[in-house]
Amino acid sequence: MDIFYFVIDLIIPLIMIISGAILKMGYLKKINSFIGYRTNRSKLSQQAWDFANKQLGNYNLKIGVILACTIVIFTILLPEKSKEWVVIYLFIEVIAVLVSIPLIEHKLKVYYDSK
Repeated sequence: MDIFYFVIDLIIPLIMIISGAILKMGYLKKINSFIGYRTNRSKLSQQAWDFANKQLGNYNLKIGVILACTIVIFTILLPEKSKEWVVIYLFIEVIAVLVSIPLIEHKLKVYYDSK
């Protein structure tokens, strides 16, 4: 097992876990253009902003933990293949991040566009 590749593999899941915890706890109090879940729909109202950021926090926390556990398990089971798996992990991580956008936008549309 190559420690360098193991650490590289875990960077995105760890960022997801940390950002998920921060967003879930509600540290982003006011709508802003710099940090948080920033879409036109999420910035329509403070309620939508709070809802979207908590949803993203929940999603990031869960997916980050699942990805980190999966990477650790595969690294233990297939230590000689760690270099080959870097690109596969990265692809899966990017897809996991991108999938959150339509999921949260749909929830925002259902809960806040009708009001």
